[in-house]
Amino acid sequence: MFNLFKKKQQSTTEAVFGQTDFLGDDMTWRLDAMPGGILAIGGTNSGKTNRLFIPLMIGMTNLRQRQKENLRWGGVFIDPKLSFAARLIYLFTEMDLEWNLHVISETQAVPINPLRSGLSGQKIAEMLVKSLFAGKTMTTSSGAAYYESRALALLGHLITVAMYGSEPCLRKVAQMVDALTLGRALASDHPKAAEALQRIHIFGESDEEEKRKVLDSIQNYLEPYRVDPWEKIFFEPGPFTLDVVRDEGRFLIAAFSPNKVNNLSSGLFLLKSLWYAAIMERMSSDFTGNKERLCLFMIDEFPSVASGNSDGEFLAMRREARACPIFAIQQITQLETVLPTEWKNVLGLLTTHIYLRQSDMDTALYAEKKCGYVEISVDAVTTAPGFSNLFSNESSRTTTRQLQPRIPADYFLSLPDGDAVIVNDQRTIAWFPAAGMGREKEIEFRKMKWPARPRLVHPRDFRQ
Repeated sequence: MFNLFKKKQQSTTEAVFGQTDFLGDDMTWRLDAMPGGILAIGGTNSGKTNRLFIPLMIGMTNLRQRQKENLRWGGVFIDPKLSFAARLIYLFTEMDLEWNLHVISETQAVPINPLRSGLSGQKIAEMLVKSLFAGKTMTTSSGAAYYESRALALLGHLITVAMYGSEPCLRKVAQMVDALTLGRALASDHPKAAEALQRIHIFGESDEEEKRKVLDSIQNYLEPYRVDPWEKIFFEPGPFTLDVVRDEGRFLIAAFSPNKVNNLSSGLFLLKSLWYAAIMERMSSDFTGNKERLCLFMIDEFPSVASGNSDGEFLAMRREARACPIFAIQQITQLETVLPTEWKNVLGLLTTHIYLRQSDMDTALYAEKKCGYVEISVDAVTTAPGFSNLFSNESSRTTTRQLQPRIPADYFLSLPDGDAVIVNDQRTIAWFPAAGMGREKEIEFRKMKWPARPRLVHPRDFRQ
């Protein structure tokens, strides 16, 4: 992912980001390795925004300016807390990239019409249903699951019919649901909508109580997108827009004030799912757009929109699709709560981990294992004293060092802001200078923040 001990250069294939030591040599990050993905893990005030995300985007934007037009990267950026998004908008504006910039917020809307995405009606319906439970773990009774499965199937058919209408959009779908609730028949003269229309007519013959429950469920799935700001973004007629971001190397930033927007997690989850789909369309045999541009997906507070199946599938194919996921979390336990059975898979698919100062021991222990200190199980067979023909099976647990020396877990808890351990095909400790902070202020900051560090096994490899 990165090369050490290299000075700044005007390369079109490498971005400068971070230093090998405090005020040391610059690190250059290879663009062709970026699709491996980056995971930044650090607690509150650990420097994720000021020392990781903003300097990374400065380096990537400077690289972009040197690239050929058809190779200039684009991406989608999500920040549920607004702080990073606001600074990123300012950065792109200062670098005269406003014409490439799309912003969605509680006061600004860019149409992202799911029905213009090229996805099937059933796939869009699945995204809408999953978005309702974004960032939550849900359990459903068998009775409720039956009606929800029927609602999902019917919603897919309704979206299919609406896709072949004159103005395909979710508002048309909502109008069809209202018509079915009032007992009115639906019609379409498009041949590709015939099968879906037939399934809808069969549903109309169902028991009245069952129809009511199924239609009520669909209304619930659509409800988050009937109101601003999501209505103008996802609900009304308009273009898909994310295909333009992908093919023309533009930026779309979600910059919502968390206390002013309802259903924030649902809307951001749908945005994430549609961006995944737009990138993965590159894998289709009939795709004719630009396949060379790198497509970034950067999100702070990733657990708020995490979904094991969709995230795992996307991360597994990210290299072939030229996608670069950059996620940030505060604690491992956040992902464990949302993805109890899939969090290890999601984290493992991100090639480079950057560990800043940690806020909990679970994350520090996870980082320690990633750095080469693991626990293994050893089976032993012993002979019982005095009985040559009797054996007992015993299991003992021990720890073993892998090839690298150990980093104690409490080392991660005491890392100062901007001081990080990077783990991928190698391991190093790096310093990330704060955006806008000069050399003298960095030295002063370093003196104030330097903690008492535990002694390492091999001090020559790490600062003490």
